[in-house]
Amino acid sequence: AVAAAREVADEVTGLLRGRVEVGMVVGCTSTVLADLLADFAAAHPAVDVALVEGHSADLLAALVSGRLDLAWVGRAQPSPPGVETTVLYEEEQVAVVPASSPLRGHSLPVGELASHRLVALPRGTGGRAALDAACAAVGVTPVVACEATGLEMVCLLAERGLGTGVVPASVADAMGDRLRALPLRPP
Repeated sequence: AVAAAREVADEVTGLLRGRVEVGMVVGCTSTVLADLLADFAAAHPAVDVALVEGHSADLLAALVSGRLDLAWVGRAQPSPPGVETTVLYEEEQVAVVPASSPLRGHSLPVGELASHRLVALPRGTGGRAALDAACAAVGVTPVVACEATGLEMVCLLAERGLGTGVVPASVADAMGDRLRALPLRPP
């Protein structure tokens, strides 16, 4: 009876209580997500927020099964049945090579990625799904020589010449003069 009375009082005052399980892609350093979570926590101080990291495919499966309430994922494919999505942030993928690379030009056709050893995120991530979909759209199969679970590691491996990295433009920009970013055509 006390719990029911508390729930009625909370409904009247608009106070939410409980726990929300939020999924986030591994290695995400998005200030957008951090700001959203901070704003939610400030507006609803009685709600505990649990943050779980994983690959996009695993997080989407957790949403479908009900283990997560919401998730911040990268995706290049339609969402699974029963999952509603909203685009909160979108950006272009770019190829990254060492600053000293002889590769010149202002952009790189996606079709040419098949002739490069690539450094990319693993299957199951939104970035990898976007890479695979872009290559399939132009009829090429990428040769991924190295997989790294974090975007910073993709950049570090590309910087050291282990292959051409494929990362979001903002990640390449954060590397400064250490890498040359080449927009992919078509984006």
